[in-house]
Amino acid sequence: MVRNVLLSCMCAGMIFSAIGEVRAFEPAYYLGGKASTLGLGVEAGAKIDPQWAVRLNGNFLNLNEDFETDNVLYKGDVDLRSLGAIADWYPNETGFHVSGGIFYNGNQAAVRGTALRNVRFGGTSYTPDQLGELRAEAEANAIAPYVGVGYQYHVTPAFSVGAELGALYTGQYEATLSATSPVVAQADLREEQRQLDDELGSMRIWPVVGVRAGYHF
Repeated sequence: MVRNVLLSCMCAGMIFSAIGEVRAFEPAYYLGGKASTLGLGVEAGAKIDPQWAVRLNGNFLNLNEDFETDNVLYKGDVDLRSLGAIADWYPNETGFHVSGGIFYNGNQAAVRGTALRNVRFGGTSYTPDQLGELRAEAEANAIAPYVGVGYQYHVTPAFSVGAELGALYTGQYEATLSATSPVVAQADLREEQRQLDDELGSMRIWPVVGVRAGYHF
């Protein structure tokens, strides 16, 4: 009788100990900021398991640049807009992690160009007045998968900094080219459009390099 009671107590103790171990891990939440080649952003996440964490982030940045090439003055505008959902796998007890996820990719670029002198466009020579203003816009796939690696270092239990290196597969960019002047021949526009498509054809990967910092609670 006593032996049965002792065995029952031991079994109960083992069960409660196992339940305690399962409940010992509690999700740790994260909120912070980041800067990367996707822009400036905010990020929220949670550690759902000792080896797994999930993150949601939004990235935004506007870039404006004027440049001159081949006697044409260009004004470029780049709008970086993306939203990402990422899962991080921590294979060991360090801060190293392997990441994978999916992004909404709203990145767009627009360029306007005006000739400073006579230029050759397509197969024809044009004066600045004849050419008018050239306009080009480019965008990639709206949905883009992401893979990368990173490291997160806890300065204190409640504050961490990290870095990441990865790639966003944006697919082939689609570009449109137009001219405000009716003098520009459609054949010349098609030829320049073809060259633009060839130049953008190899741009399918957007490299992601960034740093982040945030609080855990």
